[in-house]
Amino acid sequence: MQPQLPPPTPEQITQVQTIGLLRAEIAGIRQEIGDLTSQLTNGTSDAREEAVVAQIERATERMQSLQESLDQRIRGDEPITVTQFPEPPPMDPINFTDIGAWLFSTIAVTVLLLPVIRSWARRSELRVRPAAAADDDRLDRIEQAIDALAVEMERVSEGQRYSAMLLNEMRALPAPPAESFSQAAREPTPVRRTADTPA
Repeated sequence: MQPQLPPPTPEQITQVQTIGLLRAEIAGIRQEIGDLTSQLTNGTSDAREEAVVAQIERATERMQSLQESLDQRIRGDEPITVTQFPEPPPMDPINFTDIGAWLFSTIAVTVLLLPVIRSWARRSELRVRPAAAADDDRLDRIEQAIDALAVEMERVSEGQRYSAMLLNEMRALPAPPAESFSQAAREPTPVRRTADTPA
């Protein structure tokens, strides 16, 4: 049978929680130092580099202090209280000279490139024009064909209008008496044949 351990006291629970908090805070500071170190590149300005180095130094001092407190807490030398450090200053204050330089360079590039872009557009337009001149003859022939087709369509529509007018006039005439139809049907109509005519 294994001996049973006594339940932990509230002080022991608090001490374990404090150690866990200290370890978590140290891990967060290590992550912050890694992030700051990754910001140091060859293209970083001197002022920016100095600010990042100062933040790394403060974070390192804070981590060393927390590590010492953690070691003392684990050894049980003295109880430790977690101190709150002030927030670091903002990373990069607004630098109006950088903004002015960026704005000036953007305007300068725009002013210098605008004539180049215009001349390139004109050259490409001139290259397209000879092909358009070759198509002008073809377009003229198509236009003439469409005009001729329109004239013929007008003639056909005039013929249809004339036929419709004649039909309307014939309908407006009074009908002939029925007797004239019967007499015309009885009387033979002479027909000339080419074989019957003397030569």
